[in-house]
Amino acid sequence: LATIALVATVIRLAYPLFYVRQALPGLRLSRSLVTRAELKSLLGFSWFAFVGHIAGKVLYSADMILIGAFLGAKSVALYAVASRLFALTAGVASTGTELLLPLQSELEGRAEHTRQQSFLLSGLRASMCVGLLLGLPLVVLPSWVITAWLGSGFEASVVPLALLGVAVAFALPNAVLSQFLFARGRPMQLAIAQAALATTNLALTAALLLAVGEIWVAALATLVVEGIGAMLVLPLLARRAGVPLRGLFAGWAGPVAAGAVAAVPTLVLARLLTDTDSLLGLATVGAVWAPVFGAVAW
Repeated sequence: LATIALVATVIRLAYPLFYVRQALPGLRLSRSLVTRAELKSLLGFSWFAFVGHIAGKVLYSADMILIGAFLGAKSVALYAVASRLFALTAGVASTGTELLLPLQSELEGRAEHTRQQSFLLSGLRASMCVGLLLGLPLVVLPSWVITAWLGSGFEASVVPLALLGVAVAFALPNAVLSQFLFARGRPMQLAIAQAALATTNLALTAALLLAVGEIWVAALATLVVEGIGAMLVLPLLARRAGVPLRGLFAGWAGPVAAGAVAAVPTLVLARLLTDTDSLLGLATVGAVWAPVFGAVAW
């Protein structure tokens, strides 16, 4: 699997090279073109983007490293079950909004900030709807999801999955706001905020693992840090860029409220009335949950 992933990555990165000359016929590579002024201009922007990227990797990857250091390999495997579903849900929900970055950058160049904010709020609402559609079953039916997927023996993964399912509702606003701030030309402020959040996550996870010794505290630390970022840090940075907080929180709260309403007659009712862990039963609940949530959110 690792070899296949490596080959696929090499192909994905090398494939565009065949079209560089066609897309950029005037492109010329020369050592003489590399000057101190050009490097300073490039790194002045890209360095902070790099720091923010590393901080994001730390925020989402350090949990299992710390769990392995404090609790051992078995605990890493149990936590990885929940972490993988969390990453999959957040990744699917944010796929569409990643397309907004070039558009936001173009609008920044045109100084069309009103349209920027409109796309920001639309992207936030859309990603939240997709994230809650996939994430709320992880919160309400975590045991059923894990057992239907992997079978029995993963009881320790249930609470972390439920906590990370809640964290999805905060991770998505963080992703959308980060793209917006980057497009607005604020990589330094964004990098500082992301580095501070990553450091907080590391410290809080380590402290809780030492104090409690259970894997679910790592998920709790992620939830707390994602919540701080989504509800406080990044909205304040966005407000400094001219985005009203009321619109941001409305774009977040609307899908959350719709999800809570739609979950009661579907996910919550299924949990109360059913004690099965079958994949077919879970799929049936999902087939009912999806249109109900869509109708309420719409």
